[in-house]
Amino acid sequence: MFPLILSDDILIVEQTSSYNIGDIIIFRDEMKVYIAHRIISLSPLRTKGDFSVLSEIVTHETIFGRVSAIKKNKSEVSLYGKGLPMRLFAEISKMRLKGPFLRKISLLLLHVITTIFLLIYSRPRRDHI
Repeated sequence: MFPLILSDDILIVEQTSSYNIGDIIIFRDEMKVYIAHRIISLSPLRTKGDFSVLSEIVTHETIFGRVSAIKKNKSEVSLYGKGLPMRLFAEISKMRLKGPFLRKISLLLLHVITTIFLLIYSRPRRDHI
């Protein structure tokens, strides 16, 4: 889920039965590996990593939960109430499926939107105060 989620980030996950386009979910693939990807379509339930050029269909049985917050080095980003920015991430992520030119443009947009999102919504982590 680069660039929003980095390898040393901690994900806070909640169990739920309803999902929206733009939500980041944790699911198990065929190899039983847990993966965090963004929902880009609800019917069928299709997910994609923001940086990836591939997408996959996911069944509800394989879903572990929805990411509700991301704990970064010294900050925390809550994803509650962020439906519009999450949908924007999903739409830009879908652009990466549509050819080489749009892949390059969407990559630039992902980096810019991620930086702006983190500047606006990051707050100091409670365990670092």
